[in-house]
Amino acid sequence: MFRADFHIHSPYSRATSKALSFETLYEWGRKKGVSLIGTGDCTHPSWINEIETKLDYTDNGLFKLKSEFQPELDGELNTTEDFLDIRFMLTGEISTIYKCGDKTRKVHHVVCLPDLDTAKVFNRKLQKIGNIVSDGRPILGLDSNPVNKSL
Repeated sequence: MFRADFHIHSPYSRATSKALSFETLYEWGRKKGVSLIGTGDCTHPSWINEIETKLDYTDNGLFKLKSEFQPELDGELNTTEDFLDIRFMLTGEISTIYKCGDKTRKVHHVVCLPDLDTAKVFNRKLQKIGNIVSDGRPILGLDSNPVNKSL
């Protein structure tokens, strides 16, 4: 058994804490017993830079916080063996707004990517569609149906 949290954002998303960091995600993961945490906002170039700086690829699409960034933890921690080794997975959210028939559709998509190379290719494709720098969760004029509009 493991606990995961994929609804994560970075400090580059609107209406989120500007103090958010991988160190705080790691710390709160340990306190809450969450062993798999999404990186959130893997489409934002500045957050990708932080991912490259602070996380090491392990295997199977997972990353771990480099030891030099792991905070010293005080207080109550969930220290059962299952929760000692926190891993991160590349995740992000894309908001799409588009017309379908006579209606405007607004859909939030969670994306999970296997590695940084794939994320960078994905981001280059998204940059051609809209602005991925202004918000950690970009709002793009894309149809949610991949048959209608392919990346």
